[in-house]
Amino acid sequence: MKKTIFTFFALIIFAGFISCKKESSPGTAAASTCKITDMLTNGSGDLQAADPYTFTTTEKIEYNDKNLQSGFTSQTSTLYKSKKTSTYSYSNNYQYDANGFAIKQVAQSSGTDKAGTYTSNNYTTTFEYTNSRLTKSTSTGVASTGGKTVNSTGTVTYEYTTDGKLSKYANVYAGSDGSSGNSFVLFEYSNGKVSKYSYSSGSSIITPLIELNSQGFVTKLVTSTDETRNSYDAEGNRVRQEQWSGGKKTDIRIITMDNKKNAFALYAQPLKGHPDFTFFSGRFNISSYTHNVSRDESIYVSPAGVEIPEGHTDYTYQYNSNNFPAAVDIKYTDSNGKISQQSSKSYTYTGCQ
Repeated sequence: MKKTIFTFFALIIFAGFISCKKESSPGTAAASTCKITDMLTNGSGDLQAADPYTFTTTEKIEYNDKNLQSGFTSQTSTLYKSKKTSTYSYSNNYQYDANGFAIKQVAQSSGTDKAGTYTSNNYTTTFEYTNSRLTKSTSTGVASTGGKTVNSTGTVTYEYTTDGKLSKYANVYAGSDGSSGNSFVLFEYSNGKVSKYSYSSGSSIITPLIELNSQGFVTKLVTSTDETRNSYDAEGNRVRQEQWSGGKKTDIRIITMDNKKNAFALYAQPLKGHPDFTFFSGRFNISSYTHNVSRDESIYVSPAGVEIPEGHTDYTYQYNSNNFPAAVDIKYTDSNGKISQQSSKSYTYTGCQ
């Protein structure tokens, strides 16, 4: 019954990733010395299901002598009511040159799911720059699931206009299992704003109709019978998205934020010299918002036009003296009005407590 929202921004962001892997981006060194060093989450899930679980996640962030994020580690252990367990660990490390440009990334993850299946992923990516802009990233990886291993290679290339705006990026991927793919995205500009946006789809090139607001962010994108509409606040945060099909609204997502500083902004900013896609799509996810999300709500719109709540996540914060979150309680309420997931997360900082 539900039609899943497919935002076109996924094409922009995920087409640039060579493989599906979790990333923590250290960004450029901030003027402030305030940094997150540790996060601890305790929670529970599937509370309305037959086999609910509890979990603990520990996260640690390390920095180099230039305040750039050099390491990120995360470990999660889960215990089910049935006494089954699962584990997951992830690490992400960056190497930089003398000017603060990331030249190498090593990302590794491994875990065992509830059924006992072991999965691991190991990726190494190198970055190349011209005129202080990223022009090429090359990745090699090994993914293993249940004893089956796939090796992969991928390359993403970036091109820019004479005044430094991103004009094209292209992704080529090949796996030892015979999988392969290539895609590209194109941008054209007028008066400093995107005037045309195109992307590849198989052997075709799709050029949606786009409309922009005064900030230069896309408020409407139309492809065939599908349409995405976006609303932003004064700071460029995308606070509402509507999906339309055949002239009818089908899905709505609403984001509400507090007025305090977003903790993710301390360590999840783009790498120096790498494209920042907020120039086109605005601030569209939890790591790019200027403030902390207090509610994330999804609504399904029936063919008769009736809006039916599908679920929402509420975030309740405690703040430190610098107006960054010191802790947050998170609760997900499902379409039946029942809490199915909840957790509590605490943050440890250095230089700003």
